[in-house]
Amino acid sequence: MSSRNLKQETLDILTEFLEIAINNILYIRKLYPLSIFLPKKKYCVTVYQVVHPEVSQYIKDTLRAVRFHLQKNQLKKVFVCFEDQETIVDRFVIDVLVVQDLVDSDPFLVNLEQSLRTILLKLHAIPFYLDDTFSDEASFSIRIETSMLSTVEFNSMPAYEDFPWIEQETEQDIVESETSIVPIHMLDSDSLKLQFYVEKKQN
Repeated sequence: MSSRNLKQETLDILTEFLEIAINNILYIRKLYPLSIFLPKKKYCVTVYQVVHPEVSQYIKDTLRAVRFHLQKNQLKKVFVCFEDQETIVDRFVIDVLVVQDLVDSDPFLVNLEQSLRTILLKLHAIPFYLDDTFSDEASFSIRIETSMLSTVEFNSMPAYEDFPWIEQETEQDIVESETSIVPIHMLDSDSLKLQFYVEKKQN
């Protein structure tokens, strides 16, 4: 297998994991009725997938952008933000540190999949640390941190013009001095290194 294919396989794994993680974040935060989720198995763990067409399409469109910036080595962070009364009350952060070729030390991806399984298991314990009471006006959004150059390139491509991204205003961001961090997991494999945690607004 060529180096390019190895890198693409790493990107495939990370993109699939991000899709699973985002779906399950929505499930555990209970922003939507549990009836719009279907259970399935991944990494020998029960995970949940959104079947509501509009929510599902939003996630897929977002992941197209995520994949684009990953291929450019310009994706820094992915945020799943929950807003209520026009304020971000908490956000899940996937901090992408290293993405590189798969290596011979884990040819069947046993160690990597075990690490991803651990993240999903820990994710389902997070609601104990968060306030799960949302008003009827609550919503969620997926945001990414990347380079300005990569953003401009993405928005200029016809293939993505139906789902443009806009720069976030500073005042829309969460205020770090008013938040606390709940760690989920640090993945440190030969091909992927990322931090997964929650920033929540202090009461």
